[in-house]
Amino acid sequence: MELIKVNDFLGQEKIAIAGVSRQKGKFGNSIYKQLKKKGFNVVPLNPNMKTFDSDVCYHSIEELPDDIGGLLINTPAGSASDLIEQAKKKGIKQIWLQQGAESPELIDRHKNGAINLIHNECIFMYAKPIGFMHKIHRGINKLAGKYPA
Repeated sequence: MELIKVNDFLGQEKIAIAGVSRQKGKFGNSIYKQLKKKGFNVVPLNPNMKTFDSDVCYHSIEELPDDIGGLLINTPAGSASDLIEQAKKKGIKQIWLQQGAESPELIDRHKNGAINLIHNECIFMYAKPIGFMHKIHRGINKLAGKYPA
């Protein structure tokens, strides 16, 4: 993974988050709330919810506003493939597969495509300001040569 790809994703004006949930402890909820708290302009995406965190929750990629530049997917890998295809049709070219949303087949299918696909990375390692624990994890990854160049 190249750091420029990560920065391209994070530079999007609006990012949709697929995987927010009614279940309070779900990681998609944390991603949404933390990115919003960090100042990112995020919109929730869940086909079964009308609102999330007092914001309008979109039911499908098709319904998303046209100014969405990025899609972070935090769903099971089985639904991630459909979300990527829908995003491509919508013109969204910046896609982040949060850990757990990817599969080797999915990555192979899209690695040389017309999208910037980020995978095997946690958004919290890059979305500034970076929290203390993620700074430590990031430092360990840099020492181990696992941090993108």
